Amino acid sequence: HKYFEEEINRLRNKRPISVNSSLIGLNPQLVKKYGVHLMISKGRLAHALILERENTPIILSGQCIITKNYLRYIHEVNHHASRNFLYKFCRNSIYVPKATNLCKNIIRNCIDCEKMRAKVRPNKMQALPDVRIDIDNVTKLKII
Repeated sequence: HKYFEEEINRLRNKRPISVNSSLIGLNPQLVKKYGVHLMISKGRLAHALILERENTPIILSGQCIITKNYLRYIHEVNHHASRNFLYKFCRNSIYVPKATNLCKNIIRNCIDCEKMRAKVRPNKMQALPDVRIDIDNVTKLKII
């Protein structure tokens, strides 16, 4: 209960969440899923004919290590997917406030992606030795 502590306490006590909360537009509710109490979003898509995980996504904090590890796992399993793919994939089942920044940070801290983004730098050439530059030395014909 480290994240969204005030909202969870208000929902447990059957009181509405504060109007100053960042989750006010999501219409959050506490439900028991998978044997655990989770906070889900009952937004505008609650009655849409789409998958339940899409119309009632689980609300997770972007600062939570579990959320970061889940998104990092999704990034790696999908062959180091781009930020937009990662963002859209996570929106299918979970809701993370400020998810775009989190996705960007995950990709920025990915070592494999950093290697792929690296710029190829040209090698510096050594100066030619004097023997190869001296025009007299090159044009002399040695007669035996």
